[in-house]
Amino acid sequence: MKKFALFGVVLAAFLFMLTGCQQGTTTPTGSGGKITLEKPSDVSLNRGDTATVKVSLKRNNYADPVTISFEDLPKGVTVTSTDMKIAKDQNSGSFNVKAADDAELGDKTVKVIATDATGHKVDSAFKVTVKDKEKKG
Repeated sequence: MKKFALFGVVLAAFLFMLTGCQQGTTTPTGSGGKITLEKPSDVSLNRGDTATVKVSLKRNNYADPVTISFEDLPKGVTVTSTDMKIAKDQNSGSFNVKAADDAELGDKTVKVIATDATGHKVDSAFKVTVKDKEKKG
């Protein structure tokens, strides 16, 4: 019984390492290069405000532009940036998000996705916190 339990632990650790190594890296078709997407810093903003999300990546033998997109933003939070690319040979880009006056309050895990020129995708997650407007007075 102990051998079976040990086998289960070893198998679980191996599967964790295998999936952990794949997350965050994509290999563009035919180039042999790789990009690794770094986790953006968490963002906090009040209703009605705009915040900047810095998206950084590491390039290994890959210089083409990378398209950035966001999924699972809180209700009422939108991306206002119009150029959603990290330029050729650049390692980061800044993207603006705006919370509407009635945006959903609270914390939400948001996915940022980097897509290379061949359509391969890599993603990471960060937290967006929407707070009520600060009362003046």
